[in-house]
Amino acid sequence: MKFELINDLIIVELQSKKILLNTGSTLSFSLKDDFSISINDRSYSLGAHSAASKVKAALSHLIPHHDVDGIIGTDIISKTNLTIDYLNREVYFDICNPRYIEEYTLPLSFEKGLVFISIPSGNNQLKMVLESGTKQNYIKSKYLDMTQTCGDFEDYSPDLGRIYGPSYEFYDSIHNEKLYAGVLPEEYDNICDGILGLHPFVLPGYCIFDFKNRVFVFSRRFI
Repeated sequence: MKFELINDLIIVELQSKKILLNTGSTLSFSLKDDFSISINDRSYSLGAHSAASKVKAALSHLIPHHDVDGIIGTDIISKTNLTIDYLNREVYFDICNPRYIEEYTLPLSFEKGLVFISIPSGNNQLKMVLESGTKQNYIKSKYLDMTQTCGDFEDYSPDLGRIYGPSYEFYDSIHNEKLYAGVLPEEYDNICDGILGLHPFVLPGYCIFDFKNRVFVFSRRFI
C-alpha cells in the first residue's frame, strides 16, 4: 500500500484511518475513538491508551496540520514482517524484496517490544534501536566526536517531551560516512547505545524487517 512520508514519518491509510507506522512504539493504539484494522486478513483492535495525549502533543510538532487516528507499533508489526520501499512510497506487511542491485543484511533482535540492530562505528559495535518514528539519531556521548558541534536539533518525544541540543558526529562504518546525532537521553542508557532514525539510515531505498529469520535487510546508500 502507498504511504505518505511527512517529516520522515510514515503515515498509512487503513480502512479510512490515518495511522502512524512506528517501529519505536511497543504498542498499537488509537488516538481518538476505538477502531479495528485488518492486516493480512487478521483483525486488530486499537483502543485507548494512557500515552495518547502525549503522542498527540508530540505529533502536533512533528507533523503539524496532519490528523492521525492511531499508531501501529511492534506488537502488530512483529506478527506480520514489514517491508518499506521509500523510493516508491510503498509499505508491505510481508517480505517483498524490490531487488535493488546491492543490499546489506544485519542480525535483528526483538527485545521487550523494541527492534535492535548492531552497527560498527570505528572499533565499536553499537546496539541501536531502529525507530521509524523519528528523523533524529541519538548516541551515547562516549561514541560521539564531541570536539565540535554540527548545529543544533529539536525533537519531540511522547515520553520526554521536547528534546533539543547540539548535534555531533559519529562514524557509521557500514556506509563509510559520518552521521550526526544528539546525545542519547539518559533514560535510554540501560536499553541501548543509541537510536537510529530509520529513513535517514536506509535513504534512499528500502528495508525489510524479517522477524522470522531475525534479520534486517536494506539497500545500500547509493544505487
